[in-house]
Amino acid sequence: MFAAAVLVVFLAPFMARAEVFMYKDERGRWHGVGSLSQVPEKFRDQCKSVSGKDCGTVPGKGVDKPAAKPAPPPPPKPAPPPAPLDKANARRLIKMEKKEQRAKAKAEKMDKQNINPRDGSSSR
Repeated sequence: MFAAAVLVVFLAPFMARAEVFMYKDERGRWHGVGSLSQVPEKFRDQCKSVSGKDCGTVPGKGVDKPAAKPAPPPPPKPAPPPAPLDKANARRLIKMEKKEQRAKAKAEKMDKQNINPRDGSSSR
């Protein structure tokens, strides 16, 4: 029994993420196992984890507990609002819109007259 306690004390720092469960059998000998499912049913009521918790209160170590679902990813952040226009940019934007309107009007006029926009010839 002393050897098992010494072994657990010296190995505990190396098993920081692992949980060790201890139980005493009918003969009074202590046994250490790595998961709760390795503890026999009849000894689970007296089982203790190395951290001192009862085996029933150790999180995530229950035999019949389903695995926890991972948390859903956070929703995407909305796009930031557009920057306000200063006067120079506003003027450029207005010029571009007028230019697009003139080009569209010219294309419509050429369509009405059946003029080829590449060479200016008429198909009449």
